[in-house]
Amino acid sequence: MECEIKVKDHATDKCIDLGITNKELNEGINKGARRKRIKLGKNKSKDFITYRYYEMVCIKQPCHLSIETVY
Repeated sequence: MECEIKVKDHATDKCIDLGITNKELNEGINKGARRKRIKLGKNKSKDFITYRYYEMVCIKQPCHLSIETVY
C-alpha cells in the first residue's frame, strides 16, 4: 500500500515554473538526499530533501506525505 501524497498549491505553482513533473517529485521523495529532519511530534517530521536541481520541504506522517514547497 502506497502512502497518500498531497502537493500544496504553492508547491504546484513552483513545480510548473521549474518544469518538474509528478514522476520527478516521486523520485525525489524515494531517491533524494535528506539534508535535514525536524521532529514535529510523535510520528511526524519535516524533511528537507535535495534531488537533482531542486529541493523540497515535506511533512511526513504515517501513510500521509504533504509537499509544502519546492525551490
